[in-house]
Amino acid sequence: MAKTRSQLDLVAAAFYSWPAECVILSPDGTIMVANGAWWRFGEANGAGARCGPGTNYLQVTQAAVASGDETAEVALASLEAVLSGCAPRAQLNYPCHSPDEQRWFRLHAAMLPGRHEVLVVHEDISGLVLGKGKQAVSDVCRRPGIRPAAGRRQPG
Repeated sequence: MAKTRSQLDLVAAAFYSWPAECVILSPDGTIMVANGAWWRFGEANGAGARCGPGTNYLQVTQAAVASGDETAEVALASLEAVLSGCAPRAQLNYPCHSPDEQRWFRLHAAMLPGRHEVLVVHEDISGLVLGKGKQAVSDVCRRPGIRPAAGRRQPG
């Protein structure tokens, strides 16, 4: 069904105003568009334009893997699975602490219906994790069913 200009404007307004950090990736992993929450989080955490449209999300994640970040390794495998069409969606909980606070996020990645682009959402779940105690903290990076890409090891 063809969308009217008004409907497309409404969808764009919803995307840009969504409170969680969101980007849409091209099939090669390049950020095509980012919402307002993404830009605000980047500015607040020193990333700024380095993580905006034109930046390859997979390359940034690969750099984190190369630096020893085991959570990035699982995230990379999950994103590659969705981008390649091997999985329609992926989800991963991960820590993302700052010098001032302990925080956790849930990454959601999903292929856009009828397209080859992927929506990536980073939802702040810190309140949920902190409310569940130490067991939730120790399990926050473990997600059943997500396997690393060939040649990558599963974080221990």
